[in-house]
Amino acid sequence: MKVLLVNPWIYDFSAFDFWLKPLGLLYIASYLEKQGYSLSFLDCMDRFHPALINAGIKTLEKQYGTGRFYEEEIKKPVEIKEIPKRYKRFGIPYSIVKQEIKKEIDSEIILVSSIMTYWYQGVSDIIKLLREEIPKAKIVVGGIYPTLLTEHAKKESGADEVIPGLNFFPLLVKLGDGEDKKFSPNDFFNSYSPGYHLYKKLPYISLLTSIGCPFHCTYCVSNLLSKNYFALSKEKILNEIDMYVKNYGVYDIAFYDDALLYNSEKHFLPLFEEIIRRDYKVRFHTPNGINARFISRDVAEVLYRSNFKTIRIGLESSQENFQQKTGGKVTNEEIIKAISNLSEAGISKSDIGIYLMAGRMDESIDDVIATLRFTANLGTKVFVSEYSPVPGSCDWERFKNFNDLDPIWQNNSISFLKNGWTLEEMQSVKDIKNKINNAV
Repeated sequence: MKVLLVNPWIYDFSAFDFWLKPLGLLYIASYLEKQGYSLSFLDCMDRFHPALINAGIKTLEKQYGTGRFYEEEIKKPVEIKEIPKRYKRFGIPYSIVKQEIKKEIDSEIILVSSIMTYWYQGVSDIIKLLREEIPKAKIVVGGIYPTLLTEHAKKESGADEVIPGLNFFPLLVKLGDGEDKKFSPNDFFNSYSPGYHLYKKLPYISLLTSIGCPFHCTYCVSNLLSKNYFALSKEKILNEIDMYVKNYGVYDIAFYDDALLYNSEKHFLPLFEEIIRRDYKVRFHTPNGINARFISRDVAEVLYRSNFKTIRIGLESSQENFQQKTGGKVTNEEIIKAISNLSEAGISKSDIGIYLMAGRMDESIDDVIATLRFTANLGTKVFVSEYSPVPGSCDWERFKNFNDLDPIWQNNSISFLKNGWTLEEMQSVKDIKNKINNAV
């Protein structure tokens, strides 16, 4: 049986390749290959796809393997037609994707990944195209979008089957050896590695060293996507890095962990002490952010010695009442101590960035500016994350103002408009952020 795996386009106002890879789909690819299936793989977000190169389309490369996606302006959905921003399809051009799909006419099952809920139009459009070109294939969609908005995905995606959460295990049994054995996430993620060999060119890879998160922040749904936190085997992670560095010549590795430093004495420190001993010529990055609470002096020194070049730390707000009511993940004192430890270890403050949140209905622009002043005194870069409500989170249930809106309004580029913020206010926050970063 032939299986086609597809990562769809992104439809948004803006998008950038910050080490973006469909990890879940790549794990499933490895499983299916070991079961003897014939696989084809189409990542519409692959900036180095051979068909893109053959068409003479080059995208701008930035630092550490990141870069810009090819983009095509498209008509804005009616729900957001009044928004004064250009709406785009990011990824391989539609015409090229169509030609690539035509080559896969003999596919019997098509697995489609999905990430953000507000990118659902890219999912439905790719499934519509797949349906037109490969009408006999069974189409299955999984990922974060159908996990958080299962009924919406069943109604709008056009797929034959929708698989929420990690419930793809029953599908793997059907596609595997046929035995009705019980899968566990721990066993699965410790047994298989992302199928990066399916790419022709790899400027970077993204990895997991753990699954889930022990914290329960009110704005996050990590505990819904994975009910339990667990670390992956040190030997398995080291084998992966060995393979990608030696076989593919990878220089940049980004970690997707939600809690990379949690229980560091048993996980992070022994793992990276061995990585340091092996002397890999790579740079490491933490785009998902790490928790300042766990950045001890020992951890900071290991981060420096193992060549972490992109260190992002989640603060969200310096307002103590905000920190307490959203889960108590971190305090201002812990942030200050973490930055001090990193700086003393030798890490440049220009490599450190603090994430803060803006655009919530329970925080004013003055609250956010106060947080910006706090971060300015730290001497690091700062990154503003426009608040985006996540279905199933505590905040979602608490505020309820997005429940009856189209999922496209969950887009962080515009969601603050439904929280009483204006475009001008958000821009003023970004202007202050830019001044801080220019100073750094």
